[in-house]
Amino acid sequence: MRFDRFQLWQWILSVGRSSVERFGQHPVQSTHLETAQILAGLGSWQICNLGSSQETLQWSDPLYSLLGISAEVPPSHACYLAQVHPDDRDRVAQVHQCWREMQQLEGIEYRLLKQDGTECWVRERVAVDCASQSGILHMTGIVQDITAEWHQAEYNRLLTETSQRVRQSLQVDEILQTAVAEIRRLLGVDRAFIAQVNSRGCGYIAAESNNPTWGSIADEGFPVEVIAELQKVYQQQGTIVYCSPADQPQAGFLHYLYRKYEVQAGISTPIATSGTTMGLLAVHQCRGSRRWDVQEIQLVEQLAAQIGIALQQGYLHRQMQETATALEQQVQERTQQLEQQMEALHLLNQQQERLIHAISHDLQTPILGIVMVLQRLAKQPEPSLSSTMLNLMLDSSQRQLSLLKSLQEEAAASQPLLKLDRQPTQLTGVIHRTLEDLQPLLSESNIKVLTQFQDFLPTVSLDSSYIQQVVRHLITNVVQHNLPGIQITIEVGLDEGVNETTLPPRWQGGHRESGLRKQHPWQQAPCLYCRVQDNGVGLRSEQIALMFTKPYLRSSHNRHITGLGLGLYLCHQAIKAHGGEIGVISEVEQGSMFWFTVPIPVRATAAIDLAS
Repeated sequence: MRFDRFQLWQWILSVGRSSVERFGQHPVQSTHLETAQILAGLGSWQICNLGSSQETLQWSDPLYSLLGISAEVPPSHACYLAQVHPDDRDRVAQVHQCWREMQQLEGIEYRLLKQDGTECWVRERVAVDCASQSGILHMTGIVQDITAEWHQAEYNRLLTETSQRVRQSLQVDEILQTAVAEIRRLLGVDRAFIAQVNSRGCGYIAAESNNPTWGSIADEGFPVEVIAELQKVYQQQGTIVYCSPADQPQAGFLHYLYRKYEVQAGISTPIATSGTTMGLLAVHQCRGSRRWDVQEIQLVEQLAAQIGIALQQGYLHRQMQETATALEQQVQERTQQLEQQMEALHLLNQQQERLIHAISHDLQTPILGIVMVLQRLAKQPEPSLSSTMLNLMLDSSQRQLSLLKSLQEEAAASQPLLKLDRQPTQLTGVIHRTLEDLQPLLSESNIKVLTQFQDFLPTVSLDSSYIQQVVRHLITNVVQHNLPGIQITIEVGLDEGVNETTLPPRWQGGHRESGLRKQHPWQQAPCLYCRVQDNGVGLRSEQIALMFTKPYLRSSHNRHITGLGLGLYLCHQAIKAHGGEIGVISEVEQGSMFWFTVPIPVRATAAIDLAS
């Protein structure tokens, strides 16, 4: 029949309680019990007749061995406490007193300090047996050696704590130094260190914890040829363990290293992760030979694996930092380049503005002079030049003026925002002044203009120069795109903002339109509307789609009309700046109707800045 450690301890404790009075009477059974205690690493004591004048204390032979004293020493509580570690002695004495007083019978763990200076961890438990007839109390105690168990728990604690630090920190140097310090403390060695290889292929000590008595290995270097030798050795053997100088290499760099630093025993294992060797973890015993147990070797190997994770994380973190620094530098350089480009563009824009100003003002004046001279020559009864030649020269000059005007329009359209000079103004008055300015053009083209203005229209806050420019562009656009002799009707009225703008009958139905009463911030606000209608050739759908874009090439739809065609785009910008809407309704061969609105702020919105 086989028992594990726990079952064996339970059996010993039960046998001890029932056999206190029979040790002397049954020597065979006593010997059997002591043998079982030795196998389980246990010692026992018994107190018979607890608390009476006949109280006696007995120790088993395994307990004498566990305490490290001779079996001839008489058992006593004082002698037992003398073997307890000084730091634990008061606590053990207090627990023993509680047991005697039957207050608490819980177990206790503490250290024994043997005469050779070694420490032994034990777990002590107690049981009380009361005789049924006499009422006499007997107490049995079991002292179990748990040194191996405690060391295993300490190994697990170190491995767990080190693993947590590895995962929580990215400071590689701190992690490595903590690891070697913990290993040296736990294993009780004289030196623990981690070696790595630099970018030149030479080895160096990355972290070390050592006993000053045996010197430091921190300044030791490993040449390239030595690294190649060590890599070959560890690739073949893996973890290298030697318990005495006789186990060490008798030649080569390792032999030199062990003799120089008085190494008597040691363990060394590669630090590797993902198949890549990243360093070497080693521990040295210098004060004498040492036989390493399996747990100690496994601990070094497991910690080497955790250190490999730390190094991998640290390298990734360092790479990310270097990448972030490089990106930041690139961003700064790119920002500087953009600033330089912006400054160059600003200078280029200034040069462009000066060029446009020179063309539109300095060149426009002589061309106008030429036009006036040619016009006078053309009106003479008998001009010195033929009428055909004069007409060609006039057409050429007019085209030059048109191109100059396009340059002016382009310069104006390049401004991102229009600055309005708002004043209370009658919209009908602006239209009247515009028609007066355009009268020569209208008369020359034999165009009849009808006006239909509602009475008692309110004044609105607007920039009359921009609105006059809008009306001028709409009328000249009709003149340029149609043959002479058409009729233009201009309507101005008030829209209360409740219903859709009422269209004339000819425009009601399924005609193509652009932007009529679209959703905008002033849809429900009252506004003034202006319509410019004609009975000309009308516009196609593809023309309407591009009518208010920048630039609109007139020549793409009419080869007789040249220029950039920015006038309608500027109209769109000006009306939008006033908070209004602009659009066109047209039908081929039926004519077109251009329209725009100018909002009338009510009192509740009087404080709103319309220019925004």
